[in-house]
Amino acid sequence: MLLQIYFNVVEANQADFEALYKEAYVPAMQKQVGYEGSRLLRLFPPEVCEEIQAEATPYNYQMNLVFDTEEN
Repeated sequence: MLLQIYFNVVEANQADFEALYKEAYVPAMQKQVGYEGSRLLRLFPPEVCEEIQAEATPYNYQMNLVFDTEEN
């Protein structure tokens, strides 16, 4: 089961957000039944999106959470 969560984090808070994910969120999630893993993805900056003709989005982070079942 894959759950995707999107975030818009202001630039001044991005380092803290990434540290929180790594140091607090992942260790807490590892204790959850059925947790198989997660990824925090930093989306391309606007200039790269324009260069590669990617669709615009208001978000700059995506978190993917994987569990063994939807119930978990």
